[in-house]
Amino acid sequence: MGYPKSPAQRRAGTVLSRLTTGARSVTARQLGRLPHVAARTLVRLASGSETRRMLNQELLGVGAATPADVLGNYLRGYVPLGLEERPDDVVWSLVQPRAVIDAESVHVPDRVRRYSRNSDLTIDLRAPFDPVIAGCAERESTWITPAVVAAWQELDRAGHVRACAAYRDGELLAGLWGMELGSTFSIMSIFHRESRAGTVLLARVMGELGAGVDMIDCGFITEHMPRFGAHEIPLDEFQRRAVDGLVASVTAPQSEPTPGSEPTPDSTRPAPAPRMAQV
Repeated sequence: MGYPKSPAQRRAGTVLSRLTTGARSVTARQLGRLPHVAARTLVRLASGSETRRMLNQELLGVGAATPADVLGNYLRGYVPLGLEERPDDVVWSLVQPRAVIDAESVHVPDRVRRYSRNSDLTIDLRAPFDPVIAGCAERESTWITPAVVAAWQELDRAGHVRACAAYRDGELLAGLWGMELGSTFSIMSIFHRESRAGTVLLARVMGELGAGVDMIDCGFITEHMPRFGAHEIPLDEFQRRAVDGLVASVTAPQSEPTPGSEPTPDSTRPAPAPRMAQV
């Protein structure tokens, strides 16, 4: 593949090439710090047949998953699923077509809005990750095995995971989690321990569209998601939109911090109370 000749662009091209092939030598930290030149390179490469071939090539095999695997393969349409008979390994599942919700399709039914307004649940849109993924794994048979949990915990530490939760009196009643990549939020799994708690939580998550989120990736069409506006798009369109959102987030101007606003080691993640909002 013919990358530009400048050293910065050559380095960017190398990172992006490894990223799209799921190479283990690319870390989540590298992806999160792609320079502007890398984004421009990605835009140029994304229109090329070689990049389309890399994004669409078949992914086979079973083994451990690193953060780079999860991030890179996500852009290709794959998600890691755990194997209960092999708890240290994952298998890669190609999800196509892709079910998404965007600003044009999002819809919260009136009945859900009314119930949400009257609900006594407290919603945290930046909830701690570990209790939420543990709640999603509490089922008789699950793809959320130790290998899957370990990979996503690493991604969480790298800043690419978002968990949302619904509480009453501090008790976790519903939660969902997924990946934040550019302006795409992918919902990987959701659970509820009380009827309607998950619905209230989804209604609040839908409100994030347009607030830094342009596309919510639902993966498959499920029984309840169409009423929120989920619809299927081809894999190549999903890839284009996910890449566009990543590029936009990388190239967006960064505001300079005001004096005294720099985070301290203890303030990198907000405390639970300020993050929570009553429905």
